[in-house]
Amino acid sequence: MNAKMDEVIERAVIANRLDTITKEMGYALERSSRSPNFAEACDFACGICNGDGDLVSQINGIPILAAAGTFSVKEIIKKYPGQVEEGDVFIINDPYQGGNHLPDIGIITPLVVNGEVLFYCVSRAHHCCR
Repeated sequence: MNAKMDEVIERAVIANRLDTITKEMGYALERSSRSPNFAEACDFACGICNGDGDLVSQINGIPILAAAGTFSVKEIIKKYPGQVEEGDVFIINDPYQGGNHLPDIGIITPLVVNGEVLFYCVSRAHHCCR
């Protein structure tokens, strides 16, 4: 095979792996939830952003939640330039920093390798008070 074909195959394998990870994130969120909003209405979304905050994979669910997640990641990158470290977790629901409205809460976890943020895992869901 030529180099171009190898690159196409490599990209397809990576894209498939990222999609599988986001599906597993969604399954875990749905199975562990005690909220009918999650388990029955699927009012959540999971996605993966690259180190620049661009969405590279998302699951079905509420697409606006995943899309808004990219804005939240970019706000974190802007607010904490070069300060994000392994083990950090960000919880965000600010409508002015990428949220839709206050009940939509995002959990953003960076994947850090050798001090460099490669990806951000994003789970966003609508939370209700009873």
